[in-house]
Amino acid sequence: MIKNLGFVGVIVVILVAVGILAGLFLYAQKIGLLSENNFSEQNQELDEANGWKTYINKQYEFEIKYPSENCALGMSKFVLFDCNTLGEDGTDKFGEINIHVVDIPAGKNFQDVVLANTVFDGSGMNPTSISKFTQVRINKLVFYKIKTGRFEGVLSYVYYLQRDNVVFAFSFTSRGVDWTNPNLDEEADSTHVILKQMLSTLKFTS
Repeated sequence: MIKNLGFVGVIVVILVAVGILAGLFLYAQKIGLLSENNFSEQNQELDEANGWKTYINKQYEFEIKYPSENCALGMSKFVLFDCNTLGEDGTDKFGEINIHVVDIPAGKNFQDVVLANTVFDGSGMNPTSISKFTQVRINKLVFYKIKTGRFEGVLSYVYYLQRDNVVFAFSFTSRGVDWTNPNLDEEADSTHVILKQMLSTLKFTS
């Protein structure tokens, strides 16, 4: 059939096919199929079979998986979960991941708590508006994320999530970052990727 179309006909068929594929790609982007919001859909299954363990917090009724092979789990007085992501030599050189919870006081709301508890590294300033945050959906949960620092080889972000009258803060600090590189892909940072994988496993048991 293509042979009978001639050169011009073949070109027309190719252009139509390319147009259809481009349209499908744009439509997929529009509905979020190719965005970070569907990170959990693209992520591999994370369970004990591939070296991940489950952290369970009965007080706040949630559980989340973490990579036991490159994560040394520690606990501090003010942090629910403290994970130091380890290098191949077993040293804590990649960064850390923390989970902590802030109560929403009477007369305050989610935005008030988030703005007050977000501090930009270096300047010590707080964001002035919730519009400074990026809203992302991971595994049907909506997070508000913001970059809190990128300087002197350090990269840090916080992901906030409201649950009833408390605010969960999931944060990471990555070290040894090529922070002066204008082409640095912050989303592909190793500690950032681990945190997003962890968030894709977050479940509330209540």
